[in-house]
Amino acid sequence: MGVLFMEGGFVLAVYMHNLFGDAECLAIFLDLLAAEMGGSTTVQRGQHERKSRVLDLTTQKEPFDPLGASWNAQSGKDEHLKEQPTIAKIFVIDSGKLERDFAGYCDIAALGFTLCTLFALTWTYTSRARVNAYIEKPGPDFVDEAWHPREAPEFRNTVNWRTHWGATRVPDIFPAQTKEYLGNSVGLSITSLEIIGFEDMQDLFDALLIAKAIVMQCAETQSQDFVRSRTALFETISPDIRRIQPAFSPASHGLILPRRSGLEENELEMVIAMPPRAMELLLKDQSWMSLVSRVI
Repeated sequence: MGVLFMEGGFVLAVYMHNLFGDAECLAIFLDLLAAEMGGSTTVQRGQHERKSRVLDLTTQKEPFDPLGASWNAQSGKDEHLKEQPTIAKIFVIDSGKLERDFAGYCDIAALGFTLCTLFALTWTYTSRARVNAYIEKPGPDFVDEAWHPREAPEFRNTVNWRTHWGATRVPDIFPAQTKEYLGNSVGLSITSLEIIGFEDMQDLFDALLIAKAIVMQCAETQSQDFVRSRTALFETISPDIRRIQPAFSPASHGLILPRRSGLEENELEMVIAMPPRAMELLLKDQSWMSLVSRVI
């Protein structure tokens, strides 16, 4: 678990045991964390792309139609879902910066954590650039009008695969695992307001460390055999972690590129595509650029 403070709020990255990374379990965790952070915090959970288009991070290795004909009809009418002209740049990210920022709060040894952290940060910064561009000139730039920087803080988690897929392909392929399977999901804390209910930042750190200890203690009590019995399904439908976007949307395009010769050991290349004004704001964002070694 790690927290990174930035202007207007913070990014909370929780790298959870597979068994806990599903929609229902994660929702409970977020509720408890919100309570620990002050009772006045607004908690909202989204498990449906149509309700949380910008905030939904789910993506698939294979293209799919998540909501069938109803989704196609919706996307055909919704200006927010129409592709906009974009500009793309390759950002060379210093992964050492991620490790320095999060080293005090989590085990950063695994590459998976570095990628998950970069995933969360990239989504956060690109979304902020898009929202600020939208505020300057409102228009169909894939910004959900229901989510606005002046809204109360929210917690969001993504799709519950069991209810999302219903009685379609996944239960047919993995009937035993699906029976008790709740699906894997990514949860992020989103806020654009000052955090409510803390005397100082140390109070927030204390709450996060308590939550981390509880999660780690629970994970240690789980049967690894039981977890492995769920792995085939998890690996089949889990997100391709390199992609920073929903599979079906034009929002906040991003892709962590395969390693190539010539890069330093601590460098990762990421291509990001956004509308020109949003890209301009991203390049001026000093917090984001502090992670970047160079732009290609």
